[in-house]
Amino acid sequence: MKAAAAFIILLFGVWRLSGQSPYLLPQEIEDRLQQDTMPWKDQVATWRYSFIGEYWKALEIWDTKRGGRRPMTASDSAYFDRFHPVEALQYISLAASGRQIVIINEAHHQPQHRVFTTQLLRALYQKGFRYLALEDLNYTDTLIGRRGYPLTGSGYYIVEPRLGNLVRQALAIGYTLWPYEWKDVGDRERGQARNLARLFEQDKQARVLVHCGFDHVIEGKHDYWDRAMAGWFKDITGIDPLTISQVQMTERSSPSRQDPHFEMHDLPYSAVYLDSLGRPFNGRQGKDQYDIELFHPRTAMVYGRPHWLTNDSDKAWVQVPRRKIRTGFPCLVEARLRSEGPDAIPVDVAVFDTGKEWPALALFPGKYTLRIRDGNNKVQELRLTVKK
Repeated sequence: MKAAAAFIILLFGVWRLSGQSPYLLPQEIEDRLQQDTMPWKDQVATWRYSFIGEYWKALEIWDTKRGGRRPMTASDSAYFDRFHPVEALQYISLAASGRQIVIINEAHHQPQHRVFTTQLLRALYQKGFRYLALEDLNYTDTLIGRRGYPLTGSGYYIVEPRLGNLVRQALAIGYTLWPYEWKDVGDRERGQARNLARLFEQDKQARVLVHCGFDHVIEGKHDYWDRAMAGWFKDITGIDPLTISQVQMTERSSPSRQDPHFEMHDLPYSAVYLDSLGRPFNGRQGKDQYDIELFHPRTAMVYGRPHWLTNDSDKAWVQVPRRKIRTGFPCLVEARLRSEGPDAIPVDVAVFDTGKEWPALALFPGKYTLRIRDGNNKVQELRLTVKK
């Protein structure tokens, strides 16, 4: 567990806020959930909880509305027994060596998936990958590459700090961002694929890492759709993508919700499972929707927060002394780099509450402004310096 030296000074006193932050306190999220009439209001609440670092609450709401676990048959178990685990980052880096495009998905409420994609960035850059294509990236943010960090208007899910950090670190390494969401009416899957194909029309030697949502990664037969984005891309370009799913083999809010294959996995690192011929496990026998099923470790809590929040870089855990906070509790703490603007996506956001374990922030070395807000819209700012 890494801890950093932090120097904190009081910047301003406490004042009442007239505007609205995109980050909501838990009670505010619950109030909106109760008032909302949209059919997908529970999904929106899930995303909002993920934006403020309330990991288990996000999983709980998602699982409550998304059904239970799939059964495992004796033949499923016998098939999986043929496979053995290898470390995922190293394996995927080697598997990507001969590919022009790697497509990896996420569940939009699961920040752990964004942390893993961020971990892939440097290894793939060394293999010649130069583009990061993001489903969530807003076409209107044309200055993001020059600016070097995302704003609250750069995308919907980019508000979540782990996705914001994926963008921030990709730009720092040297990646060019490529938005590819379909903007018109009609087939979204085919439209996304065409927008990705345009990149290869401009740069025939392009090597691209694509971070997409859920089933867009499927290149084989989809259970319900005609074709998913990855399959259409292969048809349109003739380029075979390396497709990786993170969604199924990740912890859920309780064991009763988890995939039975995941229950057979108990390693402290992300893994790919290979058979005796070196072929990766990609789901139940005969499914063949993507190339690799990625297994993530279970979460351990550090300072009341998921341990993997510091896995994607040289981040360290930084605690803010309770005596420095002058607002009421619970309060939201948003940590922004001072070198970035006030609309920048925070490096981290957490809820601080005296009735729970006192959290730490997962921060890069640097100079920060902490924006602290309570339920009465009282706001305080602190300056903090994190040293290596």
